[in-house]
Amino acid sequence: MHELSLATELVAVLQSVAKKHKLSSVKSVKIGLGPLSAVHVPTFCDAVSLLAELEGFPALTLSINLLPLMLECLDCGEFKQFPISERGYIDPIHNPEGEEFPRSCPKCGSSKIRFVDATAIVLQEIEGDRANGSSCN
Repeated sequence: MHELSLATELVAVLQSVAKKHKLSSVKSVKIGLGPLSAVHVPTFCDAVSLLAELEGFPALTLSINLLPLMLECLDCGEFKQFPISERGYIDPIHNPEGEEFPRSCPKCGSSKIRFVDATAIVLQEIEGDRANGSSCN
């Protein structure tokens, strides 16, 4: 269950940013998740909510953006972005009912492909208030 360790790290980052920018509160955070990041979103959200409250961010709003699947062909150089699937991509543990992900280049058919940032977990935005009442993004 790596969602708890990811949530712990996120809250630590929020504490660091709040201290560095002299924020009196952190209101919201946006996270981008790659389609193959293997993060169980409900568990991650619950862990962030619990830890945020324990660490002094009781009103924190967490937004999750699912990032599209980006394929690069190592033979022909094709880059192809696949739309975000409503079911997500298959993962034996977190999403056994998901869709299969591409296994070859849609242009040339080569199996020499890689997924660009497919396992990424990206901190996209933090919003908070400074002690003087001004907002900070």
